[in-house]
Amino acid sequence: MSSRRHPRVLGGSHHLALSRRTLLGSLLAAGALGGTRARAAGDGPKFLLIWWNKGGWDTTYAFDPHFGSDIIPGDPDATLASAGDLSWASNPTRPSVDRVFTSHGSRACIVNGLNVGSIGHDSCTILALTGQRTAAAPDIGAMLSHATGRDQALPYLNLGGPRFTGELGAMLAPVNHILGGTLAGDLPRSAAVDTSSEALVDRYLSTVSTRVAASGDARAGAYRDALDRRQRISPYASVLSLSEAPDTNEYTALAVRALQDDLTRAVVIQAPLPNMVNWDSHVDNAYHQDAAFEASFSSLADLLDTLHRTEGTEGGTLLDETLVLAMSEMGRAPALNAGNGKDHWPYTSVLAVGGGISGGRVVGATDATQVSEPLDLSSGVPSSTGTVLTPAHFMAGVLEAFAVDPEAYLPGITPFRALWG
Repeated sequence: MSSRRHPRVLGGSHHLALSRRTLLGSLLAAGALGGTRARAAGDGPKFLLIWWNKGGWDTTYAFDPHFGSDIIPGDPDATLASAGDLSWASNPTRPSVDRVFTSHGSRACIVNGLNVGSIGHDSCTILALTGQRTAAAPDIGAMLSHATGRDQALPYLNLGGPRFTGELGAMLAPVNHILGGTLAGDLPRSAAVDTSSEALVDRYLSTVSTRVAASGDARAGAYRDALDRRQRISPYASVLSLSEAPDTNEYTALAVRALQDDLTRAVVIQAPLPNMVNWDSHVDNAYHQDAAFEASFSSLADLLDTLHRTEGTEGGTLLDETLVLAMSEMGRAPALNAGNGKDHWPYTSVLAVGGGISGGRVVGATDATQVSEPLDLSSGVPSSTGTVLTPAHFMAGVLEAFAVDPEAYLPGITPFRALWG
């Protein structure tokens, strides 16, 4: 594990809102960093960060507008905005959507027409993150951390979003305020423990797991590794300290610090929503989607700005090293229902930013009925002889970009390589 460092902010003006600047700035104090070289485009990513939007977003409000369609009612007040070959639906009521694309469009790629194969929240979430239809399968964070981060203190850092670890549960670190307090020895009364007894139990379990692991039981080895990781993260107790009701600002600041200190390989953060606003907009679709996109993209823009300003572990910036995937488990139906809402739809979009991708583009597409068009998995260009993009293809491509053989986790699946095309 690398030596402990304090994140260093690169030069340039600060654009964070005041409400976020203090918190993020407190974790980005100046300090000396190692670093061998800037990470160049094409090197591939080192870290994965999933920005999860629970509930099912309406892709026409940002990624996949169908302007002029008689059967796909998007935002009637939106206009088409573009930066090079990247285009999106723009509305003054969602300035943060414009901010993400205008500030980071050259590093961003919109992927349209991802077929999640269901209209149930749970089943779509499982498939979107694992590429499979069973909750016993590991998700992309667990796969990646198992393949590349087993020596990290916090291989798979979950900060409020969904997680499916399958047999790779030893990789997961679901961080909350209790974990930070436990490591610092500052526990609430309700969580107080006899530390001397706990140390004896730990020693016994470590001894037993070592002996059992020698017989070939992988589960014992995984448990022993988890005990070792707990010892390695103890010096980072202050970094992992959170309030009892952490908000997105705290989570994103912690994520940036964990990436900068090379503690983790994969992070999941659940995007914020205002009170009484829901991505699952069966009623008043326009109101909910407008407010949800603005809230999510405001925090996402702050996160991307911070990653772009923060020096990476190999020189360059953390955004060079981190593939950020803004995702939701499904889309919204093309037609309005009786309540001016939109029901569930099995076709959605993903926004990818950073991580050495070939940005400034939109790949994939939906047809006039908002159904996925087949595409060439290497280029992302729609093709009548191509393949409908599924999460399995997408996740296999992400694994391959991290120099992980997808056959080990998603056998027989052709990777979607267009992000790095």
